[in-house]
Amino acid sequence: MLGATLFFMGTNVFVKFLADELSVFQVTWGRMLFHWLCFLPLFLLPRYRGRVRPNRPRLQLVRSAILYCTNTLFFGSLFYLTLATSASIMYAGPLILVVLSVLFLGEKVGPRRWAAVGFGFAGVLVIMQPGGAFHWAMLLPFGASVSFALYQLVTRAIAADDHPFTTMFWTPVVGIVAASAVMPFVWQNPSPLGWLWLACCGFTAGAGQFLLIAAFARSEASLLAPFGYSTLVWAALFGIAIFGNYPDTMTLLGAGLVVLAGLYIWIRERQLGSAGGGGSPSPS
Repeated sequence: MLGATLFFMGTNVFVKFLADELSVFQVTWGRMLFHWLCFLPLFLLPRYRGRVRPNRPRLQLVRSAILYCTNTLFFGSLFYLTLATSASIMYAGPLILVVLSVLFLGEKVGPRRWAAVGFGFAGVLVIMQPGGAFHWAMLLPFGASVSFALYQLVTRAIAADDHPFTTMFWTPVVGIVAASAVMPFVWQNPSPLGWLWLACCGFTAGAGQFLLIAAFARSEASLLAPFGYSTLVWAALFGIAIFGNYPDTMTLLGAGLVVLAGLYIWIRERQLGSAGGGGSPSPS
């Protein structure tokens, strides 16, 4: 799980490298295409060839489309915000998942978890500072967190019917098709280094997905969930080491509130026997 979050943050770093050269739509296209190309040989092996056909194809396509929207929104935020700010706001996802689970799955949530959700959203407001240092791009990772929560709901729905490797194969498909349709309108010729960064985006995103699948195959989601918050540590370290961006006080304070709320929800759901909870890694 720690390796998965590290690779996902590596994807975000390559996105920031590309921000001055390409549009977010072209970056998302590259992330999806190279993800698929890098791991296509795996599915040509006899052991995995039979895993390509899904049992729930419509939901697989819906899931892939949602991930494309999530990536586009989150990558767009990285064009304007620091890694730490985008990642901290993105961690409203587990809180939003609680709300969506009530609306769409009919799950019952008690007053303590609702209080934790409110506490976490207060942390998001601290980071965004409406009326203060607010930047419009802060709405992008928040939108991505809503989209990613929907992505997790669909992932839950298909987990019992499709093998994880089937889901991995279909994850970038809609993104490739949708992004390719946009390319004639936004295409810019990448530099040789730009092509390398695009390939790295796809590889690190795919590798992160692979490690995530491996982690969940070997342990319970309720045990792994807190390790997803290592994303915030990687975001701060990479931001400082590579871009010289030190998280400000409000970002640290708000991120702390979001993490505490997510961890409380995770603890409470584990006590109640649920496998869900806070600490989703990344939408990359």
